[in-house]
Amino acid sequence: MWMRHLQAFVGKTQSCQLNTIIYDGFAGAGVYSNAWDEDIAKYGSPLIAIRVSIEHFITKGKLINRFNARASIEVGPNDGVADYRMTNYSIRVYLVEGNISNFNKLVKNVGIIFDLYAIKFIRKKRSTDCVEIFSADDSISISCRVSHEKFENVDPPHIFSSDRLVAFIDPFGYKHIPMSHVSKFVGLRKEIYINYMSQFVNRFFNVDEEGVQKLFGMAKADIESRLLPYTSDRLDNGMALYKDILKEHCGTEAFALSFEMRNIYNTRLYHMIFISCHEKGLEVMKEAMNAGTQNPTCFALSDFLISKKGQKMNLRNGQKDEDVAPVIFERFKSNQSVSIKTVRNFVIHDTIFVWRKGTLKNLCVNNKITNVLSAAGQHPQRRGTFPDHTEWFLTFAAS
Repeated sequence: MWMRHLQAFVGKTQSCQLNTIIYDGFAGAGVYSNAWDEDIAKYGSPLIAIRVSIEHFITKGKLINRFNARASIEVGPNDGVADYRMTNYSIRVYLVEGNISNFNKLVKNVGIIFDLYAIKFIRKKRSTDCVEIFSADDSISISCRVSHEKFENVDPPHIFSSDRLVAFIDPFGYKHIPMSHVSKFVGLRKEIYINYMSQFVNRFFNVDEEGVQKLFGMAKADIESRLLPYTSDRLDNGMALYKDILKEHCGTEAFALSFEMRNIYNTRLYHMIFISCHEKGLEVMKEAMNAGTQNPTCFALSDFLISKKGQKMNLRNGQKDEDVAPVIFERFKSNQSVSIKTVRNFVIHDTIFVWRKGTLKNLCVNNKITNVLSAAGQHPQRRGTFPDHTEWFLTFAAS
């Protein structure tokens, strides 16, 4: 999922001549064996970011892809003397790791990735806890800063009008990361993925009062008060409130999606929350998840079940129109003059599914949509087709 989203995010921002900024708050070592696989999805999130960025420039510039996966490789220091700066590069990757062992491995592993692509790079040690790595190839405009620090102590880079940031916040277990810090990663020109550890938060709710208050950014009495309007499911309650508070911090219109992740025993593990100030960001995110994998040998979406409101996501682009059609019909049955835009917004914002017009054809074939008219009162030339150049209005059957 992270790989698919980054491919779309990098491609879109770079094609619009914007600076792409990728931030990983709990980076880890980046790879968990000494096998350097050709499949990008088999790496950890920080090296996925580096590889997706490199392959963007290879595709864009029609360069030779020189990636040469090897079982074991050592890279010596390549310390440069030039005055390299992160801001001189169009793709900038910020990796934060609190564990010193993982930090040292990550610095080495980022260099290995450049080396596997035969890309010359400069490594600058800014301090004991900060190393910057720069591509020395003019056709690969990538810089990377690796910081040994706790996530809550590292602010996002300043975002200018020509920048777009996507942040990935995936804490290991329960960490009461202050809302005052997480909120810095939402807002104009920013997108964030955050894994909300539902089970852990629920377990510590009445045990670690100070930590929970930091997590939500308010007193516990206020948390309890704001939880009242939500559903009876306590785990969903906390996630929904957390998501709403993050949206409030956006300072502008915000679009949010959340999904629950369950393991093979159908136990809820955590919720994934995505927030963007652009509706298109939500579409890209859902398309990325839809194209993911549940292969447990991969790092991408290895959880057994992803669901929302009882709806299960079919990965590997396996969504079926017959699964989506009943959900749409249940929402709009007996309604007349429903625009396709309204149906589309419902699918994107209120279901786990991605938008496909083929679902409307399924509803027509099964007589669940009884009439289709344009604003001028005309029918489409062929039943079950909805050309984009016209705004269509649908009449749904009663049952």
